[in-house]
Amino acid sequence: MCWITANYLRANKISAKDRAGFISAIILALTNEDSMLYKNAKVAIDAKNSSKSKTLTDTIGESAITLLKNSLYDIWDNKDRIPKVKRDALEEYYNGILVKSLLNEPDGLEKCKRYYKYGDNVLSCCIYSVYENITTTLQHHTDLDIMGTFYTVFLRYAAGDAKDKGIVLTPKHITELFCDIAEHYLGKKLDQSTKVIDIACGTGAFLIAALNKMDSNINKATISEAKKKKYRKDVRTNCLIGVENEPSMFALAYANMRFHGDGKSNLYCCSSLLKDKDTKGVVDKDEEGHNVSLIDQLKNKSGNIDVAMVNPPYSTDSPTDKKKGEKQSGQTELDFVYSMLTYLKKGGIGIAIVPMSCASNKGKGMRDTILKEHTLLACMTMPPKLFQDSKVGTSTCIMVFKAHIPHKDTDKIVFMSRWLDDGFVTVPHNGRFDKNNQWTEIKAEWLRQIKGISKSDDTVFLKRIIKTGKEECLAEAYVETDYSKLTDDDFERTLKKYALFLYMQENDLSEE
Repeated sequence: MCWITANYLRANKISAKDRAGFISAIILALTNEDSMLYKNAKVAIDAKNSSKSKTLTDTIGESAITLLKNSLYDIWDNKDRIPKVKRDALEEYYNGILVKSLLNEPDGLEKCKRYYKYGDNVLSCCIYSVYENITTTLQHHTDLDIMGTFYTVFLRYAAGDAKDKGIVLTPKHITELFCDIAEHYLGKKLDQSTKVIDIACGTGAFLIAALNKMDSNINKATISEAKKKKYRKDVRTNCLIGVENEPSMFALAYANMRFHGDGKSNLYCCSSLLKDKDTKGVVDKDEEGHNVSLIDQLKNKSGNIDVAMVNPPYSTDSPTDKKKGEKQSGQTELDFVYSMLTYLKKGGIGIAIVPMSCASNKGKGMRDTILKEHTLLACMTMPPKLFQDSKVGTSTCIMVFKAHIPHKDTDKIVFMSRWLDDGFVTVPHNGRFDKNNQWTEIKAEWLRQIKGISKSDDTVFLKRIIKTGKEECLAEAYVETDYSKLTDDDFERTLKKYALFLYMQENDLSEE
């Protein structure tokens, strides 16, 4: 349905950057079963189905925008009762999408007739389609990152959108891997007693993964069903914290968390960077009407934050005026790592997936600053095509830290590995998939390596003392080369690449 929906929205001139938000507004509004929007859609679809008719009487029509907004307002004001600051951010974003042109007669129906059959205008046609194909089945697929899936697909049809914004959407199997890594280094299962934060949450993929892991652990516990229900509610009310500075992504995260049973009360639309002026800006009001900053909000949370996960926006421009060893002005991925770790309690676990440069010589200044306050536990190089679906070719690694314990005060041993194959293959026009069902065993092997129970292989992984942040922490710098795996084809391929490099250099050709 995603591909057909993208075509329908394109045919009706809904911009690429607004498509996922447009869909989220409709899905969110249709979760309000008390709204006139939901009731009208249900009555119209039920009447069509009961009469087995191929046509539908559009009872939403010209009132589509008003009905949709009223449903959203009812959710925000009466059901979720979200703070005014968050409500204003959501209203401003959705008002920019829900414009009068949506009441025009829809185009492109012939190519999209499988899902877009009913409705007199662009919006009502989409509302009936979402109700019939998504709303009625959404509750059966709560383990999916609904908005993340939509946004990933739409970005494929919007060349440059992801790269220009530095947006890299984390694949679902990697968000789940983060949870397994967190449990190992935390030494306990993620459950209702664990608080998790993502300071650049995007569509909420890490929070959804953590929520699903907590639910799974609670369901497996030998406790009463009443306690399980209470604990699952506690998870949604207290355990998941997300911060997102991009209004469109914040709206998607809010919708996504709501689809998964709440969690929206701990979402904030602001910057999480400690050196960013917006971090000290207003994100809420206290009971007396006084302004409350993000840091104040997090300090006021009962208990402490145990785990942080982040896939920060990847830098499109590198600062040229920075000094080595200083925290950056908010333009680099390591600045997000530094801020992320600051929010954690002492001994908390912070996990970030960042460009490999953050772990190499290029990032040594800021990395050294981080290790003066925190401990580096592990660094794993990831598959080179991991973010192919986001049309971003950045080579990445996962870095794991223990918060507020200086690296020099530990044994300084860091686990490093080359996790270059996750078993996923690229299927043309559909993205990367675990086509041959290899991921489960590959992930199990990766986790065995971290736990120290895998068969030793110094060409893939090792443990090494890293004394300061100025030393590289990539496995590539230390693992042995397995020459037995090299072939004549490898030699030929390398020579061709080098020849091409020399040709481009001599002719002053850009790598673009």
